[in-house]
Amino acid sequence: MIKISNQIFSLIFTYSKYKNIFLIFFLISTTFIEGLSIAIIFPILEIFINKENNNFLYYLIPNLKDENILLVLLVIISTIFFVKSLFLALFAWWRTGYHRELNKYFRVKLLKNYILNNYLFFIKNKPSILLRNSYTEISFLIQSIDSFLKLISEIIFFLIIFFILLYFQPKFTFFIFIIFLLFGIFYFSFIKKKLTLWSNNKIFYTGKIIQNLQQTFDSIKFIKIRNLERRIMDDYNKNVEGFSTYTRLQMFASEIPKIFLEIIGVGAILFLMYLIYDENQADLSYLIPTLGLLAISAFRILPCINRIMNNAQNILNSVASINAVIKNL
Repeated sequence: MIKISNQIFSLIFTYSKYKNIFLIFFLISTTFIEGLSIAIIFPILEIFINKENNNFLYYLIPNLKDENILLVLLVIISTIFFVKSLFLALFAWWRTGYHRELNKYFRVKLLKNYILNNYLFFIKNKPSILLRNSYTEISFLIQSIDSFLKLISEIIFFLIIFFILLYFQPKFTFFIFIIFLLFGIFYFSFIKKKLTLWSNNKIFYTGKIIQNLQQTFDSIKFIKIRNLERRIMDDYNKNVEGFSTYTRLQMFASEIPKIFLEIIGVGAILFLMYLIYDENQADLSYLIPTLGLLAISAFRILPCINRIMNNAQNILNSVASINAVIKNL
């Protein structure tokens, strides 16, 4: 994973160092704003529960009246989420443009490198393989770059939420972090070699399918004369079956983390409720700030962890494609 990440990182910086610096700034800024929208939840919930004049609003606005608290909170929340939405929209527009330029840059560069080779190169390499690399595998390369950038963004966002939760619930957060970490290590240790194998087999069958189609349409007259339609279809079905099988395995593997993460997340919240519940207190309002923060954090962090694992898996799924293309760039 580290090796392939270094390869992708090097590819990105061969395109444009200036735009990549700008991209890193956008990634850090958006994740910080996302984290701020989570961090504000706990003090807001505490204000509704605790009416004393020792919360952050009274430090910001010393002469704040109780009847104006709701209005001020609405203004603060609206401002944070408006700025967040605006910034995310700008980043989404810029990132899609960046993705478009990457797509164009690597596709043109790969074809240029092929064309500039001597004629002996085209004799040694099958046209179906060159066609596969120029169209299909370059798409997986661009997809892996996009997954890599999303992976960085999601990891930063996860760390922000982690430190927020660590501040309010250090022991519980550390305990859950260890569980998620062990699950991630176990999952990728088990699935890594399988993903690489499936990726290699999938790229093999992709080349075979393109070769079948190319030979079929180039030799259609000969096929009709010799009545070879059934033989051609049997060969094509075999390759499509192989391609579909490994595609299914990759898709199934991408669904597994989501299922188990939900089980871990729900179990963690129920476990915390058991730990912090005090049977001597009849008023359960003291649970609201902590549970509210955890519920909202879980609502954001579980999909975040799922996206981290899916993006990492997408990169591993594209290993064969990246290796097939990168040596010709």
